[in-house]
Amino acid sequence: ECNINFQNSNNKMKSIVTFGELMLKLATLGNERFIQATDFRIEYSGAEANVAVSLANFGCNSIFVSRISDNPIGDSALNAIRKYGVNASFIAKGNERMGIYFSEKGASQRPSKVIYDRAHSSIADAKLKDFVKISDENGIYQVQVPNSWINRQIVELNIRKKYKVNVLAVKQNLKM
Repeated sequence: ECNINFQNSNNKMKSIVTFGELMLKLATLGNERFIQATDFRIEYSGAEANVAVSLANFGCNSIFVSRISDNPIGDSALNAIRKYGVNASFIAKGNERMGIYFSEKGASQRPSKVIYDRAHSSIADAKLKDFVKISDENGIYQVQVPNSWINRQIVELNIRKKYKVNVLAVKQNLKM
Protein backbone atom coordinates (compact mmCIF):
# COMPACT_ATOMS: atom_id res chain seq x y z
CA GLU A 1 0.00 0.00 0.00
CA CYS A 2 1.20 3.45 -0.91
CA ASN A 3 2.54 5.34 2.08
CA ILE A 4 1.78 8.67 0.41
CA ASN A 5 -1.79 10.01 0.25
CA PHE A 6 -2.60 10.54 -3.44
CA GLN A 7 -6.25 9.55 -3.37
CA ASN A 8 -9.09 11.19 -5.23
CA SER A 9 -12.56 12.02 -3.85
CA ASN A 10 -13.66 8.39 -4.31
CA ASN A 11 -10.78 7.19 -2.10
CA LYS A 12 -9.33 5.45 -5.13
CA MET A 13 -5.56 5.42 -5.40
CA LYS A 14 -4.29 7.56 -8.23
CA SER A 15 -1.35 6.64 -10.38
CA ILE A 16 1.54 9.05 -10.36
CA VAL A 17 3.00 9.73 -13.79
CA THR A 18 6.53 10.97 -14.37
CA PHE A 19 7.90 11.98 -17.78
CA GLY A 20 11.56 12.26 -18.62
CA GLU A 21 14.67 10.71 -20.06
CA LEU A 22 15.87 7.29 -19.00
CA MET A 23 19.62 7.35 -19.54
CA LEU A 24 22.48 4.89 -19.66
CA LYS A 25 24.87 5.70 -16.80
CA LEU A 26 28.49 4.60 -17.05
CA ALA A 27 30.19 5.00 -13.67
CA THR A 28 33.83 4.57 -12.81
CA LEU A 29 34.54 1.90 -10.21
CA GLY A 30 35.37 2.97 -6.67
CA ASN A 31 36.99 6.37 -6.62
CA GLU A 32 38.72 6.06 -9.97
CA ARG A 33 38.94 9.13 -12.16
CA PHE A 34 37.91 8.98 -15.81
CA ILE A 35 41.54 8.99 -16.88
CA GLN A 36 42.28 5.96 -14.67
CA ALA A 37 39.22 3.91 -15.57
CA THR A 38 39.42 0.82 -17.74
CA ASP A 39 35.99 -0.50 -16.71
CA PHE A 40 32.64 1.17 -16.08
CA ARG A 41 29.59 -0.03 -14.15
CA ILE A 42 26.35 0.17 -16.18
CA GLU A 43 23.23 1.59 -14.57
CA TYR A 44 20.05 3.17 -15.91
CA SER A 45 18.95 6.41 -14.37
CA GLY A 46 17.27 9.75 -14.86
CA ALA A 47 15.64 12.15 -12.41
CA GLU A 48 12.03 11.31 -13.33
CA ALA A 49 12.76 7.58 -13.62
CA ASN A 50 14.33 7.70 -10.16
CA VAL A 51 11.18 9.37 -8.78
CA ALA A 52 8.98 6.67 -10.37
CA VAL A 53 11.16 3.93 -8.82
CA SER A 54 11.08 5.61 -5.41
CA LEU A 55 7.29 5.92 -5.55
CA ALA A 56 6.97 2.25 -6.53
CA ASN A 57 9.21 1.38 -3.58
CA PHE A 58 6.73 3.23 -1.34
CA GLY A 59 3.99 1.01 -2.78
CA CYS A 60 2.52 3.70 -5.03
CA ASN A 61 1.22 3.12 -8.54
CA SER A 62 3.86 4.87 -10.61
CA ILE A 63 3.94 5.23 -14.38
CA PHE A 64 7.02 6.36 -16.27
CA VAL A 65 6.65 7.90 -19.73
CA SER A 66 9.71 8.16 -21.94
CA ARG A 67 11.23 7.12 -25.24
CA ILE A 68 14.17 4.73 -25.38
CA SER A 69 16.33 3.30 -28.12
CA ASP A 70 14.93 0.42 -30.11
CA ASN A 71 17.80 -2.01 -29.50
CA PRO A 72 19.14 -4.31 -26.75
CA ILE A 73 20.39 -1.31 -24.71
CA GLY A 74 16.86 0.10 -24.70
CA ASP A 75 15.50 -3.32 -23.73
CA SER A 76 17.95 -3.45 -20.81
CA ALA A 77 16.85 0.02 -19.68
CA LEU A 78 13.20 -1.06 -19.88
CA ASN A 79 13.90 -4.16 -17.79
CA ALA A 80 15.82 -2.08 -15.27
CA ILE A 81 12.83 0.15 -14.52
CA ARG A 82 10.23 -2.66 -14.67
CA LYS A 83 12.04 -4.73 -12.05
CA TYR A 84 11.10 -2.11 -9.44
CA GLY A 85 7.39 -2.36 -10.23
CA VAL A 86 7.12 0.79 -12.34
CA ASN A 87 4.46 0.69 -15.05
CA ALA A 88 6.53 1.07 -18.23
CA SER A 89 3.73 0.51 -20.73
CA PHE A 90 3.94 4.15 -21.88
CA ILE A 91 7.61 3.97 -22.81
CA ALA A 92 7.95 4.32 -26.56
CA LYS A 93 10.83 2.94 -28.62
CA GLY A 94 12.54 4.69 -31.47
CA ASN A 95 15.89 5.92 -32.69
CA GLU A 96 19.02 3.90 -32.05
CA ARG A 97 20.57 6.09 -29.37
CA MET A 98 19.94 6.57 -25.67
CA GLY A 99 21.27 9.51 -23.74
CA ILE A 100 24.42 8.57 -21.85
CA TYR A 101 26.12 10.09 -18.88
CA PHE A 102 29.47 9.30 -17.37
CA SER A 103 29.90 9.52 -13.61
CA GLU A 104 33.09 9.82 -11.60
CA LYS A 105 32.73 9.57 -7.83
CA GLY A 106 34.58 12.22 -5.87
CA ALA A 107 37.08 11.43 -3.15
CA SER A 108 38.16 13.55 -0.21
CA GLN A 109 38.16 17.12 -1.48
CA ARG A 110 37.87 16.14 -5.16
CA PRO A 111 34.25 16.63 -6.23
CA SER A 112 32.27 14.15 -8.29
CA LYS A 113 32.07 14.75 -12.02
CA VAL A 114 29.32 14.04 -14.52
CA ILE A 115 29.61 14.34 -18.29
CA TYR A 116 26.41 14.19 -20.36
CA ASP A 117 26.12 12.94 -23.93
CA ARG A 118 22.47 13.45 -24.86
CA ALA A 119 22.52 14.91 -28.37
CA HIS A 120 20.12 13.14 -30.76
CA SER A 121 18.99 10.66 -28.13
CA SER A 122 15.66 8.84 -28.44
CA ILE A 123 13.84 11.27 -26.17
CA ALA A 124 15.43 14.34 -27.77
CA ASP A 125 14.00 13.34 -31.15
CA ALA A 126 10.60 12.30 -29.75
CA LYS A 127 7.32 13.72 -31.01
CA LEU A 128 3.93 13.82 -29.28
CA LYS A 129 2.68 11.04 -31.58
CA ASP A 130 5.30 8.72 -30.08
CA PHE A 131 3.35 8.76 -26.79
CA VAL A 132 -0.27 9.23 -27.84
CA LYS A 133 -1.88 6.39 -29.74
CA ILE A 134 -4.40 7.69 -32.26
CA SER A 135 -7.68 5.77 -32.18
CA ASP A 136 -11.43 6.30 -32.34
CA GLU A 137 -11.29 7.41 -28.69
CA ASN A 138 -8.48 9.95 -28.93
CA GLY A 139 -6.67 12.00 -31.47
CA ILE A 140 -4.56 15.07 -32.05
CA TYR A 141 -6.37 18.22 -33.07
CA GLN A 142 -5.23 21.76 -33.65
CA VAL A 143 -7.87 24.37 -32.86
CA GLN A 144 -8.01 28.14 -32.85
CA VAL A 145 -8.80 29.27 -29.31
CA PRO A 146 -11.21 32.10 -28.49
CA ASN A 147 -9.63 35.47 -27.73
CA SER A 148 -11.00 35.24 -24.17
CA TRP A 149 -8.64 32.29 -23.54
CA ILE A 150 -5.48 34.14 -24.50
CA ASN A 151 -3.08 34.76 -21.59
CA ARG A 152 -5.10 32.52 -19.26
CA GLN A 153 -3.92 29.31 -17.59
CA ILE A 154 -5.28 25.97 -18.84
CA VAL A 155 -6.32 25.00 -15.31
CA GLU A 156 -8.17 28.31 -14.91
CA LEU A 157 -10.20 27.60 -18.07
CA ASN A 158 -11.31 24.21 -16.66
CA ILE A 159 -11.16 22.70 -20.15
CA ARG A 160 -11.17 19.07 -19.00
CA LYS A 161 -14.40 19.43 -17.02
CA LYS A 162 -16.25 21.77 -19.38
CA TYR A 163 -15.35 20.09 -22.66
CA LYS A 164 -14.16 16.63 -21.57
CA VAL A 165 -10.87 17.24 -23.40
CA ASN A 166 -7.29 16.71 -22.22
CA VAL A 167 -4.83 19.32 -23.44
CA LEU A 168 -1.42 17.78 -24.10
CA ALA A 169 0.39 20.68 -25.73
CA VAL A 170 -0.08 24.35 -26.39
CA LYS A 171 1.32 25.99 -29.50
CA GLN A 172 2.31 29.61 -29.01
CA ASN A 173 4.26 31.64 -31.60
CA LEU A 174 5.02 28.44 -33.55
CA LYS A 175 6.50 26.76 -30.45
CA MET A 176 5.00 23.84 -28.53
